[in-house]
Amino acid sequence: MAEQRPGQIPGNLIFTIKQTSDQRFMRENGYDLRTATQIPLKEALLGFDRSMAHLDGHQVRLVKQPGEVCQPFEVMKIPGEGMPHKVEGGGHSDYGDLYVKMNVKFPESLTDAQREAIDKLFPAEETQ
Repeated sequence: MAEQRPGQIPGNLIFTIKQTSDQRFMRENGYDLRTATQIPLKEALLGFDRSMAHLDGHQVRLVKQPGEVCQPFEVMKIPGEGMPHKVEGGGHSDYGDLYVKMNVKFPESLTDAQREAIDKLFPAEETQ
């Protein structure tokens, strides 16, 4: 109950909420979020199971199974990890999706031994 008093006109309580921006995330289509993360080439080729911090600090799991290769700039969709919005007719909130662009970090240079090992793993391919 509010601080109402007999003979007094009750007033309104007004809140002003300012949304602060976060450089890691961009809002898209109202409820979806976009962000990017960097992964090493080894994880892009062999798979990974890693977490990243969301806006509120909870961890979002990003997974590529062994045998699934993550392409440079591939975008992973994580359903339900976007911004909340009300479902029509009231009730509980629904959430948009989170889209994570995978920036694959390539090495600056390779040793002779590394080049030879890669050459053995990947035989010459014809390009078109």
